[in-house]
Amino acid sequence: MSRRNEVNDFFVAVDTNDDAVIRKLLAKPGFASGKQSSGYSALFFAAMRGKHKAVEVLLRANATVDIRDPQGVTPLMMAATASHADITETLLAHGASVNARSQLGMTALMMAAWEGHTNVIQTLLSARACVFDEDANGMTVLMSTVGAGKHNRESVIARNTSLILSAALEQVRASIKR
Repeated sequence: MSRRNEVNDFFVAVDTNDDAVIRKLLAKPGFASGKQSSGYSALFFAAMRGKHKAVEVLLRANATVDIRDPQGVTPLMMAATASHADITETLLAHGASVNARSQLGMTALMMAAWEGHTNVIQTLLSARACVFDEDANGMTVLMSTVGAGKHNRESVIARNTSLILSAALEQVRASIKR
């Protein structure tokens, strides 16, 4: 059986509470903490697909929370991109780096802003995501928010811009107090 099939079997087992299959797969060396032959981890797939229960099971099995795919994307970035706020919160609670950067310099906050995911933006800002970071092309979080206009209504862009500007002001105030 290929690793990809094992990951799918794992999701089915978690969804159906099949503890025997879950234990069997988690017992395989590297299943919870390693990467599949594709370069992606089970945790990455679970975060991408919105499989919250699977994320929790993998984290309890000591999955590497900040494991990266071939492009340097973490499970947190994928959860943020896919608007899975519950998984974003869980990954952060397990120590995911809120300001980790992909190979292109993107952060989870930039990705959530680009997609217009207000709930995830709020979660990341509460975890002190930096609003001043720039990606490899010089794009900031605020620019990502405005760029989200390609697929979001003006009200979403305005709300997210307001959240990010408020967070920027708080981060500036905090740096002045130091």
